[in-house]
Amino acid sequence: MTTIAWDGDNLASDSQATRDFAGTGHCEHCDGRLRYIVTHYSKILAPSFKEEIFFKEQRVLAVAGAGDAGMAGLYRNGILNGVALKVIHHMAYETHKNKSRCPIAVLLVVTTESVWEVEHTRPQAKVKEITQVPYAIGSGAPAALLAMKRLGLTAMAAVACAIDVDKYSGGAVNYLSCRGDSDAKIEAYTYTPEDIAELFQ
Repeated sequence: MTTIAWDGDNLASDSQATRDFAGTGHCEHCDGRLRYIVTHYSKILAPSFKEEIFFKEQRVLAVAGAGDAGMAGLYRNGILNGVALKVIHHMAYETHKNKSRCPIAVLLVVTTESVWEVEHTRPQAKVKEITQVPYAIGSGAPAALLAMKRLGLTAMAAVACAIDVDKYSGGAVNYLSCRGDSDAKIEAYTYTPEDIAELFQ
């Protein structure tokens, strides 16, 4: 699935995703024959510092999505284009209404004032404000939370630890500082086994 972590200052994610063939418009649950894995997929998107996109009347700094790559991407891009959540959910529902199971998508939306979790379900898009820090979502969340809570690691290092133990997370660690410079850019770093070992010394 993925690992996305928030430590109060930084938003970080792995970069492995199960994708469809480019241009087909299918998500990973629509046709298994189309699936393949990429390890350089950016799960974090941020508006240009010149753009003012709002979510819950708060300026959006970044959006990161876990779960089905197609579904999470639909939500991520919709939010960053100012599309109402009800409209995004309707588009997602119509795309998958005839499927036997609903693709999973959970997102973290970081704004100037809060962090919000958006979860896609068949009936609606559930939204809740995240008040606990640190926080993590995705299949690697337990490992990332343990690393941040018990070892005091940053979101970036926590995602690296999750990649080390979670088979559904992989690739480089992408991260964005959300509480610093307004023109901060999404960075990437590939942790080596030696880097991981140093975290526990």
